[in-house]
Amino acid sequence: PYDGLVDIYRDLAWHGGLFSQEFVANWAARQIHLNNLPFEPAPPSNVMDFDVTGTLIRQRFDGPFYRARSAFWRLGEIEVPVYSIGAWEKVRLHTRGNVLGYENIAHVPRKLLMLGGDAQATFHTEPLMRELRRWYDRWLKGIHNGIEREPPVRIWVQGKNAGFREENEWPIARTRVTELYLGPEGLGPERPAQEHARALDYPRNDFLRDMGSVVFESAPLDADTEVTGPIKLVLFVGSDQREADIAVTLADKGSAGSTVVTRGWQKASQRALEPGLSTLLRPFHPHGSEEPLEPGDVYEVEIEIWPTSWRFARGNRIVLLLANGDRTHFYGFKAGRDTYHFGGRYPSRLLLPVIPA
Repeated sequence: PYDGLVDIYRDLAWHGGLFSQEFVANWAARQIHLNNLPFEPAPPSNVMDFDVTGTLIRQRFDGPFYRARSAFWRLGEIEVPVYSIGAWEKVRLHTRGNVLGYENIAHVPRKLLMLGGDAQATFHTEPLMRELRRWYDRWLKGIHNGIEREPPVRIWVQGKNAGFREENEWPIARTRVTELYLGPEGLGPERPAQEHARALDYPRNDFLRDMGSVVFESAPLDADTEVTGPIKLVLFVGSDQREADIAVTLADKGSAGSTVVTRGWQKASQRALEPGLSTLLRPFHPHGSEEPLEPGDVYEVEIEIWPTSWRFARGNRIVLLLANGDRTHFYGFKAGRDTYHFGGRYPSRLLLPVIPA
């Protein structure tokens, strides 16, 4: 598959339990509604009978509706070779599915290609067309061209000295899980001994405007640092409300400014974990119900940050931004204060898949 999301709930509709309005609403309006303006002949009478956006909004929790439409729960039934082609830029839609899909089909011949830059333009290039012809020649025509003996993973490493690299497996076996703790001075390798907190007020949480964020920065890196794979944030959070919406941005800050690397989202009320599907670097939440917060209490929340491959340059900083919302998810209109706790008995930390140089 090209752009292969596998989980309608987590990849497309409800990121961490937060409704993603960006793709669904725009796609429905531009691809379905506009294509059925009065034409001759008129479209069939059943066109647009199914309200895609409305149906997804009404289905707030994961369950039979989404699972019947999501390949993730049936990947083990695949019996044909699979070439998963995705793009790091497709955070909020396809990236997670391309990677998860590949990870869960070890029983069939498989390859993973993750692109950078303009993925749609890359798809139509001659080198990729030649690669796909070789794949189809091998598995549709039975031509023994050796493609199955080549490294199965090819990724575009973004950031400094961007370019393709081949790997023998995914996740990468030599990954070194590195923890950066949230502290009063930013992100660092040592857990602060004392407890600290930063609060984020949202007197009128309007998804159409910038709601601000709490920022944690690392010290300037003393060497080029590559981060490749899924990422996890463990955050201790409280609120004066019954809910805390958490929008996470990971960025690369250099002398010319900051560049967004990847993102993640999570509702604190849906913090429950599915142990059998969670990994050290990727929490999996069942999203089957919600547990409202008690105002004033502090809760540990694990947040999935979507996978990426990025090389931070020496001297740059790794930046973590925490917000109550963003412009691509609808939260309703609300007011309150969320508080992020770190240090002492609240070891809030970022877990990064660092690839040794």
